[in-house]
Amino acid sequence: MISILLLAIGALFFWFLFKAYSSQKIRARGWGTEVRTYHRDTQPMGYWLSFAIYLACAVWATGYGVMVAFK
Repeated sequence: MISILLLAIGALFFWFLFKAYSSQKIRARGWGTEVRTYHRDTQPMGYWLSFAIYLACAVWATGYGVMVAFK
């Protein structure tokens, strides 16, 4: 059951990465309920930092999901 949850979270983060790469903008959560949008051309540092964090979450969740599924 936990493996399905982790794989779903990994798939969600990969979907976020696909949308960010194709649209050249990424939404990132700020402090509290604030949501920021970083554009690749105008704010490259925020965009690529958020992209790297999303990628790490996607790989981590997918990797642990596969490890739990196959023990």
